[in-house]
Amino acid sequence: YDGRTVLANAADVSLRDYLSLPTVQEIARGFRGYRVVHPHCRQCLGDRHPAGALCRQVGSIIYFKLYRRLVGARGAGREAV
Repeated sequence: YDGRTVLANAADVSLRDYLSLPTVQEIARGFRGYRVVHPHCRQCLGDRHPAGALCRQVGSIIYFKLYRRLVGARGAGREAV
């Protein structure tokens, strides 16, 4: 954690007030529209160009779908203790 995504201090702002901040609303609108708005979030979730963001997101989906299948197949024979 490096504090680059901090928009308010949780000790000073209620959750309702935090969620109504213009920056938070803009970020949420972006996610609802499948866009990564916050510059720091773009480093992990998106890219500067829409094609790069699409490649990262699709790659992430494919990776985790395959990962879950592989892990699920290995864990299927195990019984709960």
